[in-house]
Amino acid sequence: MAVHFYKLVWYKKTDEGLQPAIDITDAIKWDVKKGVKATGASFGISLKNNWNEHIATSGERINQIAIQPGDIINVYADINPITESANQLVMVGQVMTFESDIGSKKRNIKLKCSDKSQIVLNKIWSKVYGDLTAPELIERVLLQTSQNNDSNQFGIDTSGITFIRPVTDGGGGDEFPDITFGKNMKPVYDWINELSQIEYTNTGAEQVPGETLVCQRAFMWYLDENNKFFWFYPDDAEDYTYEYGVTPIYKVKLKKDIFGVINMVIVRGGTDKNGNGVTWYHYDEGSDAKDKRMKVLPRPRLADIQRQILQNAEETTPGYLDGELSSTEEDTITTTVHEFPPSGYVQIDREIIKYTGTTSTTFTGLTRGMFGTSPATHANNQLVYDMYTYGNMSNGDFRQLVKNEIKSIGANLTARYGSSRWKGSIEVRGAKYAAGDLINLTVKEIGCVNQKLRIIDVHQQMTKKGWFTTLKLEEDENLVGN
Repeated sequence: MAVHFYKLVWYKKTDEGLQPAIDITDAIKWDVKKGVKATGASFGISLKNNWNEHIATSGERINQIAIQPGDIINVYADINPITESANQLVMVGQVMTFESDIGSKKRNIKLKCSDKSQIVLNKIWSKVYGDLTAPELIERVLLQTSQNNDSNQFGIDTSGITFIRPVTDGGGGDEFPDITFGKNMKPVYDWINELSQIEYTNTGAEQVPGETLVCQRAFMWYLDENNKFFWFYPDDAEDYTYEYGVTPIYKVKLKKDIFGVINMVIVRGGTDKNGNGVTWYHYDEGSDAKDKRMKVLPRPRLADIQRQILQNAEETTPGYLDGELSSTEEDTITTTVHEFPPSGYVQIDREIIKYTGTTSTTFTGLTRGMFGTSPATHANNQLVYDMYTYGNMSNGDFRQLVKNEIKSIGANLTARYGSSRWKGSIEVRGAKYAAGDLINLTVKEIGCVNQKLRIIDVHQQMTKKGWFTTLKLEEDENLVGN
């Protein structure tokens, strides 16, 4: 077993601020837990029976446990002697509670500590945001919920958020799409988890079945030992290679199973030609799950995208309004008319208008506000689009078109999240690991060979026997088409 070093430093919190550091390394054991999508990172310390400073003999804490809730403890660990460098810092935590366990032959003091994420990520938040990208929205929520009103400073560093989309076979290297998003009375970690999904990191056009997604996986996130928030796209670059029996792996606990199954998807796909909602579903009848496990997706622009596709299929050059069109005009639209059918439908802004005749400069015989749209005033030079194919399609056919797109989306989602994947943990020699890193793992005894598994959670433990790290691992979801 390799020799390891560790150090615990205690900062007493008073009205004047944090007091000079006190070394409390004389602890019997400690453990640290931190991972992706965590509701908070924490660690515990068990102090030895003979620790001579567990009861204060003077000052404002006289006759009390010397370490009190609110104090700060830094944990350092390394295979080299501790110099309190940033590379050796495992976690910075605030004391939340202490417990005593006293018997005839023992007197143990246990401290439970948490970093600032415990408070911030579990904070309930309600708001609606518009015209922000997913990373901008995550940053906004974190800053607003972690603000320290006393010093007007923020308790979480958001500089680890990725604001440019990854370059994949679908494109990328550009900004994320603007979205409108809101939740009512939900914890902050729930906001972040949902905003990390592909529905909010890809544009509406990219999510049309048959197109290629730029972000083909959900984003991952975690807070490091300095409360720096990381939000990133998981790539396939391997960070570690481990083989049981060759490299030091002390324990293996793995299974290949269907977990986190989604076998039924319900999509709210927007409105039909009459303004009524289109909601439909896909159910994977081949799923191994015996019960229905549903996910509901809000895709309000799905129907709008289909309208746009039908409009683009007209292959006509749009015209331009010659003068303002009022919301009450029932006779003519004055414009440059060319390549339009003698009767049909046009769209100006969001309004669809039926016409029954044309001249060289006008559409005549108007019926305003077709298919659930509202008559509106349109400014001079606004584009006039042909909507003949869409206008002549029955509402039932259009609803079926949207339903077919919904079923395609559902089929791909169940393919992504409904298959069996590796999941479990390994215990290795103590070291610092980052949640989200990728391990190439081989355990030939159970048929796991060169399997790429993602680090989901890191559990550090220091005991009399040494420093051990337990890594919770999970195989990424399948990458499928869109």
